Amino acid sequence: MSRPAANPNDEPEIQRRRREMVDLARAMLRGEIGILAGARRMLVYRFGAGLDESDDDMLTFVAIESQEDHLPVDPSERAHWNAEALARNDVEIAEAEAFHRPAALAACESLVRRFAAPDESAPSDPNEIG
Repeated sequence: MSRPAANPNDEPEIQRRRREMVDLARAMLRGEIGILAGARRMLVYRFGAGLDESDDDMLTFVAIESQEDHLPVDPSERAHWNAEALARNDVEIAEAEAFHRPAALAACESLVRRFAAPDESAPSDPNEIG
């Protein structure tokens, strides 16, 4: 799932990855991708989008994944779990989603503001993002 870091001189690749990051952030803001699953996916872009490793928005997703990496949120993971164990974990997943939602959505809004194409608006209301 992870890709090698982009060459810092490969501007088209960096821009492509930033567009993918914005698409993912918007999907999270719309509720199409859960907070935990989205944080995991966002980490693919941590080094490939030409961001500093101490980027505040990306560190939000690093922290979420670090705290919740034991939870099965990806369908391919869940396929290997016992139904009773999944039921127990689903309660914890729901609690973790609620706990991390404000910080994750703030980071998503920031990424959209920072990296959306200049002709795209970046409204703060997730219902307006399309």
